[in-house]
Amino acid sequence: MSESERVLLSRTEGRVLILTLNRPEKLNALTKELHDELLEAVTRASTDKSVGCVLLTGAGAAFCSGGDLGSAPQGAEPQRPIQEDRADSLLHHGETTRLLHSMPKPTIAMINGAAAGAGLALALACDLRVMSRAAVLTTAYVKVGLCGDLGMSYFLTHLVAPHAPANCCS
Repeated sequence: MSESERVLLSRTEGRVLILTLNRPEKLNALTKELHDELLEAVTRASTDKSVGCVLLTGAGAAFCSGGDLGSAPQGAEPQRPIQEDRADSLLHHGETTRLLHSMPKPTIAMINGAAAGAGLALALACDLRVMSRAAVLTTAYVKVGLCGDLGMSYFLTHLVAPHAPANCCS
């Protein structure tokens, strides 16, 4: 699959840029290549004066099912990254959610199906989330033994009350 097919970019008649994750056969799971292309598209959109709004969605039946845990090359010996490399990788991946959240134009997640793990983090980073009846949201990290975040712990505590009101349990 060529780079231009991983993230589809389209413009409406107005100033809305639509970014569509395009791996429907894998529920738009993020590979390194897909994420790098998404980061590049979001970076360009954040400074492009002709873009007034960024809409993020997924092709097919899912928004984004998170990281593609099966995307490592077959037969490759798994290497344990050193701590500095892992930190650099997390900062790089977190840049996409940071830009979606902080760019000076509205960002909208159109959640058409599963938004899990890193996919949920992408959706939470947006200013607005619009969900279909088929949408399913899950953190998913614990189900695969990961503690990944990409800003999810920040966004969740700001979008959902971090504690219940004092009178809720009386």
